[in-house]
Amino acid sequence: MTEETLARRPRRRSASRLDEMPDTPDAVEIAMKAIATGADQHASARAVLEKHAVLLDVQSRREQEEWALLRLQRLTRWLFIGAAAVLLLGLAAALWAASQSRSLIVEPFSVPPALAERGVTGEVVAARVLDRLAEMQGQTNSIRAESSYSSNWQDNVEVNVLDAGFSIGEVWRALRQSLGKETRISGEIVTGQDGTLTMTTRAGVLSSAPVTSDNGDLEQLVRLGAERVYAVTQPYRYAIFLQGEGRYAESEAALIALTRAADPLERRWAFNGLSVFHRSRGDIDAAIFNARQALELDPRMVPALRNLGNAYLALGREERTLGYYRASMSSWRRDGSGYNPIEGATNDAISRVWIAYRLGDMDGFAAAFGDLRAVAPDRAAPAPMMASYESTIAMLAHDWSHARTMISALPVTEVDRPDYDSVLADFAVAAALDLGDAAGAGSNAQALKGLFDAQVNSARQTAPEEMAYLNLYGPTNVYPSVAHGLALGGRAEEARALIDQTPLDCYDCVVARGHVAALAGNRRAAEHWWREAIRIAPSIPVAYDSLGRSRLEAGDGAGALTLFRTAQAKGPRWADPIKGEADALVRLGRAREALRRYAAAAEHTPRWGGLHLAWAMALEAEGRSEQAREKYRAAAGMDLSAADRAKVTRGIAAASRQS
Repeated sequence: MTEETLARRPRRRSASRLDEMPDTPDAVEIAMKAIATGADQHASARAVLEKHAVLLDVQSRREQEEWALLRLQRLTRWLFIGAAAVLLLGLAAALWAASQSRSLIVEPFSVPPALAERGVTGEVVAARVLDRLAEMQGQTNSIRAESSYSSNWQDNVEVNVLDAGFSIGEVWRALRQSLGKETRISGEIVTGQDGTLTMTTRAGVLSSAPVTSDNGDLEQLVRLGAERVYAVTQPYRYAIFLQGEGRYAESEAALIALTRAADPLERRWAFNGLSVFHRSRGDIDAAIFNARQALELDPRMVPALRNLGNAYLALGREERTLGYYRASMSSWRRDGSGYNPIEGATNDAISRVWIAYRLGDMDGFAAAFGDLRAVAPDRAAPAPMMASYESTIAMLAHDWSHARTMISALPVTEVDRPDYDSVLADFAVAAALDLGDAAGAGSNAQALKGLFDAQVNSARQTAPEEMAYLNLYGPTNVYPSVAHGLALGGRAEEARALIDQTPLDCYDCVVARGHVAALAGNRRAAEHWWREAIRIAPSIPVAYDSLGRSRLEAGDGAGALTLFRTAQAKGPRWADPIKGEADALVRLGRAREALRRYAAAAEHTPRWGGLHLAWAMALEAEGRSEQAREKYRAAAGMDLSAADRAKVTRGIAAASRQS
């Protein structure tokens, strides 16, 4: 071989040296292998592992620190984002709250130096004006929701006292002023040469006519100035306030002016207010006209529907009243957001009270009156109202003794005494009519008429503006029961003369005409009037029941049965036509069916003496003497006419002999 060939040939390592070479570059694995094979004679491999363990520990701590730092950074980032979000939300809420502000802000008034020296500063005058405004607002009750007024104050009223410097309060005021709908009141007082004081007020850019006090009377000036502010900022409320003050001409003028407002919302409320005003004055045609004007602007306006019903009720046209009350209740329940919730619920309860009464629903009447007491206790609590409630319950339940006890226990104030006495007299007439007490009916009817005449005479002298209403109220609400009572008391000519003064489209009046004719022995005329009552008010069951009684007395059991069942269809919870149906079934020889109907009537009127008497007689006819005697005895403890009580006495004796 050449020397060059030898130079390129690689050197060969011996086998022993190859075995000593590590098979991995990893120092940890080398050290671990050395310790495992016993080759770590100088402990250098162990030292490597120990140093590596220290290194791992350092790396672990560093990773933990880095992870903790990362978590802190993330937390800080989220805290920053959350704080920014809260700040933005708070700012948005503040801006929204400021935009919803409806406060009344009264700026300090400009006052003459002489007043200021006496302590009557601009702030003092502003505070007094503010107090008077709050007082007037508290005296103004209306079904209209506060939020429906363009300048509603939401009971937030304050005197603006300017502070020097910057503050959070000043920023808040600025936001409310720029974004909200605040009403800002300002004004000045000047002294005349004769010592009089004149105040001019402004609401925003609107200025009111100056008002002047007599002899420098500051309280009079504040009262007049506050009224000017109220008239400019709350024209509808101001008109209602004037009615409460008895200033009817001013109220009417304010409402008429408001009917020409640009805002249709204000116009419809003005028409509604005029409807109430004219009804209270007895001008029912004007009341109906204005309610219809309001409904042309809003066909579902709750108070306009109810006021139209009230107007027709004053005329005695109860079929229309029933329809409008139901429409008002339906509209209120569909959407009551535009109305004062308490006044709306009160009117709804009053409507339900009247409807339940007219349909003979005693349970519904009691429930509705309970709702009225819950929502408006001040309206339901006075003695005349409670007496009227007990009287109506007695009429529907035929339980006069219980009602008499309840009414006599009512506390009566001197203010309530006239109305209470009228309710009591009306109650006495109704009880006498129901129990067939001729003497009591006649005397109490005369007393009721005397009380009404005294009320008319008093109004003629002290409140002539009420005369038109009383002249309407008497014929439609007082004369029918008085005429019926007089007729039962044997005073037929007086009864006929009185009932002839009533309108021919008044439901109760036409029904009463039938009773007056019947008690005079003219069945044909009586049935004519009851059929006329059915024609003008087909939804009300009273005339069907009266006509059914007449047909039954005439021996027409089948015709009576049809009329009583029709009455039940109109007033399914009224016990009178249910008993009438049972009476007709007895007349037709179907006593067994009648017993079931007597039991059904007793579910509504468990203490009706006349019902239990008829029930006992039907049981006796069926040969069930023991049960008949129990019913006779039950009837003996209830209210009965003299004739019925005699029947009960004879029935108990007869049933005792048969058992």
